[in-house]
Amino acid sequence: MSRRNLRTTFSIGMLSLLAVFQSGTGLAMSAGPDQPALSAAMEKALKGIGGRAALESLNTLHIEDFRERYAMGQGPEPGVGHFRMTRTEAVASYDIGNDQFRLDFRHTNHYERSREVTELVIGQSGYLIGLDDFYLQREPGVRVMRSDRWAVAKKSERLLNPHFLLQDLLNKPSLASIAEETQLETTGPRITEDKVFPVTFVRDRPTGKRNVIANDNWVKRWQDEEFYELSINELEVDNGWLKRWRDTVALTGAHHQIEIQDDVHPITLHINEQTGRIDKLSTMEHDMVYGDAPLEVTYTDWQRHDGLYFPSHIRISLAGVPYLEVTRSKVTVNPTFDANAFAKPDGVKYVHSIELAMRGASVSQLVRSFTSAGSPEKALGRPRIDSQELAEGVYLLEGTPSDAVFTLAVELENGVAVIEPGSFDLKGEAIVEWLAENIPGKPVSHIIVSHHHSDHSGGVRPYVAAGASAVVHEAAIEFYEDLLARTNSTIMPDALDRNPVEANIITVSALGPLLIDDEKRPITIYPVVSGHTTDMVIVGLEKQEILYSADLYIGAMARLLRARVNMTLTGEAAQSALELDAAIDATGATFKVLVGSHDREPVSYADFKTYLGNE
Repeated sequence: MSRRNLRTTFSIGMLSLLAVFQSGTGLAMSAGPDQPALSAAMEKALKGIGGRAALESLNTLHIEDFRERYAMGQGPEPGVGHFRMTRTEAVASYDIGNDQFRLDFRHTNHYERSREVTELVIGQSGYLIGLDDFYLQREPGVRVMRSDRWAVAKKSERLLNPHFLLQDLLNKPSLASIAEETQLETTGPRITEDKVFPVTFVRDRPTGKRNVIANDNWVKRWQDEEFYELSINELEVDNGWLKRWRDTVALTGAHHQIEIQDDVHPITLHINEQTGRIDKLSTMEHDMVYGDAPLEVTYTDWQRHDGLYFPSHIRISLAGVPYLEVTRSKVTVNPTFDANAFAKPDGVKYVHSIELAMRGASVSQLVRSFTSAGSPEKALGRPRIDSQELAEGVYLLEGTPSDAVFTLAVELENGVAVIEPGSFDLKGEAIVEWLAENIPGKPVSHIIVSHHHSDHSGGVRPYVAAGASAVVHEAAIEFYEDLLARTNSTIMPDALDRNPVEANIITVSALGPLLIDDEKRPITIYPVVSGHTTDMVIVGLEKQEILYSADLYIGAMARLLRARVNMTLTGEAAQSALELDAAIDATGATFKVLVGSHDREPVSYADFKTYLGNE
């Protein structure tokens, strides 16, 4: 098999779902000092999962479960706060022998809005059926998966089913070795408890307020502040929330450790020496904010189903904090599927990209959280940049594939100011290139970030690598110092990893605006008091009468506004819109056009006032 095919079949972070067995396949491990230990560990794992024969005969599988997905980077204050992104009812159908699977999801987001989507993977192709949009801004339909999503789907289901990994090792024993060091915990950065609380579970759409779990320290810090009243709807104090998770996923006792080759990072199976169960899988992935971080999957409450054992409870941690919790309600071994269960949709054609798949496998948990990877499609690995000129020297930029954030570029006399980097580094690299081609001779002088949420701030590093000063709210200075100082990524190095420079950070005071002076296009950055985050700013181009705002004026609101539909069911404007209205009034400036970070079409200020019911 060629190296190209080997990478496609067994690697790029997911070790292909297909495991083609031949009768009597054995454990003919390559000779070496670790061969006896490796053979013993494999035999233990096979026995613990139900035996070699039962595993080799596993050809189809049906699983029903409930999934709760979390993510960092969406808290109310910079660098602090965990978030439950979605709750999902899932039905997974795996046709292992034919290298295909189907995932039928019903996702409910933090606003209690639900959507249904089917992910269909057939060999080296993938399709999306239904409403595949975290931001609920598309119509339901049928689309091809990007290759990053294909890789994410493959890898994610393999993390949940170590049976597939063992099948691959039976088919390709040379992928396995004994881990060089025996360790119970994966090395790498871990997020500390003081960064995790508060944990947001629900956000109320009209008010934007959060239902959270917090610890005593966070409550004491914020309970008497205006921000607490603006941000918190319901509070539960639970100092042990994170500790209970970490106690549950901690390994105890003696374990065999089998290391599996992987192009993203080696995967280690921790096999209980007493039970033969795979208690944990550990590897590494990349996060745009935290860099390379340990990814750990723990398997508990194993139950026997038709001769094979399956974990009923699975937990995935990234950097030591919860990212996914799965509770299984039904497992059926070797079912017969309907003939049309894996039928390719008509009218769409999948084109596979190895580079894109590799990138998706490197950030699988991040993509699973947001479903918008902003990953590359071209050989150079950067998205295409499309633009619309809102005024002379003012451009609204969009990356394809999209990270659902729209960036504003403003030509200055001696440089270019960029507003809102978005979530991914490659979009930033592509925009820097676009600016060099379309506004030649002027370097990127400023990168202005509306607030710290990872879908807005995660792509800031390429601009700093290009020489830009980062302009952020003073409340976020420590967050950006940490984000811009890290240079340790080996899984997915970005422009700042390749060209480390000391970041110049300019802060916007909470007491008043910051001016970037320019003869033609001066830019004013205004701090905003908001329950969304403590570090919110809006950006005004007074001479062009254009205002750029982020989540206070989201794309969904703009769409409903244009349709003359109020966003809330109460007939009242959302609190975030009221906060934006107050912030605009406080500027004393006149703005005729509003640009939202999540919407490609600006709207008029007059329409915004109509939405508010003021005019």
